[in-house]
Amino acid sequence: MKEFSHKVLQESKTDPEPSGEDHKPRLPLPPLVRIAIYDSFTSAPRIVDLKAPGVRQLMDLLSEKAYNFSQQKGGAVPYTTIREVVENLIHANFQEVIINIYEGGNVIRISDQGPGIPDKTRVFEPGFTTARGEAKELLKTGEIRGGKG
Repeated sequence: MKEFSHKVLQESKTDPEPSGEDHKPRLPLPPLVRIAIYDSFTSAPRIVDLKAPGVRQLMDLLSEKAYNFSQQKGGAVPYTTIREVVENLIHANFQEVIINIYEGGNVIRISDQGPGIPDKTRVFEPGFTTARGEAKELLKTGEIRGGKG
């Protein structure tokens, strides 16, 4: 399992900056997110790569796809639970996200290579965030939750 995750992470690395004379500042692109769907614990997973033009669209797509794949496997994990966990990826400055959906659809593992939280005791504090930049603005304005803050 660990070897598979490492291989998936290596494959999802982005290409280096293109060379050329045009060096305009660019907004960071949303990361590639992969969903690994396991039909059994002994078989190799089906891999689905997700990309979207922006962070908000990627979060919507990721929540929807993870929920749908879980349901297709017979899972009963509520959409709101999946959505909340996916939104937490913003706090983790989500990088190299892999979502594993295991046999039966009721076990969903989400991992990333974000910077982590230095002081783990603060995780459960209301309003605590390590989000920066665009992610922090989306959280502040409530845009991720459709304007409901």
